[in-house]
Amino acid sequence: MSPLIFSRLLLKTAVKLGLGSALFGVTPLWRVSGGLRVLYYHRVNDYPRQELGLLSQEVSVASQSFARQLDYLQRHGYTVITAEEATATLRSGQSFPPNAVLLTFDDGYADNYLYAFPLLYERRLSALFFLTTDFVDASLSFSWDQGKTVEYNRALTWEEVRRMAEGNMAFGSHTKSHPRLDRLAPSALAYELEESKRLIEQQVHHPVTCLAYPAGGCSPAVVAASRCAGYTAAFTTVPGINAPGCDAFRVRRSEVSASDPLLVFALKVRGSLDVLALKESPKFRRICDFITFRFLP
Repeated sequence: MSPLIFSRLLLKTAVKLGLGSALFGVTPLWRVSGGLRVLYYHRVNDYPRQELGLLSQEVSVASQSFARQLDYLQRHGYTVITAEEATATLRSGQSFPPNAVLLTFDDGYADNYLYAFPLLYERRLSALFFLTTDFVDASLSFSWDQGKTVEYNRALTWEEVRRMAEGNMAFGSHTKSHPRLDRLAPSALAYELEESKRLIEQQVHHPVTCLAYPAGGCSPAVVAASRCAGYTAAFTTVPGINAPGCDAFRVRRSEVSASDPLLVFALKVRGSLDVLALKESPKFRRICDFITFRFLP
């Protein structure tokens, strides 16, 4: 692992521990009865970190850590529900089971099949995997992994997707090519949403009703296009609990990454780190975009 990434992970872990510990005592004050906690991952693997892109290094969870997180949920009274149960309850506006959790994965990396799937299947748990269809069964690498060993950074194959579907895993769309949807023209937006949905349904022979917005890019126009394309639920990158009757096209999710030891994971599931939603606010994003385009090469 590069010294830069190692330093970033240490800093992130320290910040999360500090915030989570400070807010631990007041978390019950904003707990939502009958709500849903959605966790989202990108990668689970034990690959040499130097073989991964910088972003992949930050979002890759070790298989042992993932196993401990699943065991924590099962031992501490959390109910891991399926994507079908989650979407049905979101549509109905009814309450979720006590301490309900939905597990999701973005992008569609092969390590989801090689590392995450066996651990889920062994515990009889299900998860929802959002696929970027241009990369499935292709020799393409995600932009943030280019220049790294393909073996460690490839996407799923359709055969692996079908095997996971047979093992009670669910699949949704992460679009066709992973663009920021809120920056697309209407025709390109519709194509990204409709084509990815069509292809996944063709391969898994099951309706695709869920969408995850790449990089959380969402707007009223994106929500309207998602409804028109036939989705019934869409997921953001904003942390937080989803109350009964929440907007099914702006479902909140809490990210789990390499900087989350088990204590930080427990704080996230409890809600002690929902304050991190501030970094996903439109104002914060505009500041980041300004810095990126104005000062960085």
